Amino acid sequence: MSYELLKSLVLPILFLLISGILIRQALIFANQMWAKTYHHSLSFILLPIVTFVITKAISGNISLSLGMIGALSIVRFRNPVKNPFELVIFFCTITLGIASSVDLKLGILLLVVTIFVIYGSQIYSKFKKRNNVNTFAPSFEEGYALNVIEIISNAEIQDLQNYNIIYFNYDKEKSIYEYRISEREKVDITNIEKIITKTDSVLKYEIRYSFD
Repeated sequence: MSYELLKSLVLPILFLLISGILIRQALIFANQMWAKTYHHSLSFILLPIVTFVITKAISGNISLSLGMIGALSIVRFRNPVKNPFELVIFFCTITLGIASSVDLKLGILLLVVTIFVIYGSQIYSKFKKRNNVNTFAPSFEEGYALNVIEIISNAEIQDLQNYNIIYFNYDKEKSIYEYRISEREKVDITNIEKIITKTDSVLKYEIRYSFD
């Protein structure tokens, strides 16, 4: 195997293969459970490699480029995207393949920035969580069920403002406050339960734990 072939094809493909695995692991670390599925896992690994090969094949050949564009235009992705972040990750893996075909250093730079942002945001979120500050609101679209607590009270509960309130209603005629709070961690629901059991204004509450 010549050095030129190793440099232009083998090393970039190995890099893209490892990149897909690293991006998947970073997403799992960030509690993006949709990234654990078989389809997403292989997509992260294969998509940048496929993009790399296509870019290499059509580079420097205008007629082949136009023909490839026409051929690819008939391919349609009908699988619905769960959230904008998923779309960004797919675009990132495609860009990894294109960048690596031009200059491997560009691909390495993009991978480092992507991994840094994903890990950094999750670590920052956990740091703020220790101070009872929710940096990001959890979403049902992230691929797993959330723990939910519903509370009915005859007075407003200020201590609940630090949690992820997904529903709030005040019935002026009955002087009733309704809260619905969702959290990723069961311990957060447990802490809320401790708060409301010490609050005399709470009339009743209901907890629904996920089984994830």
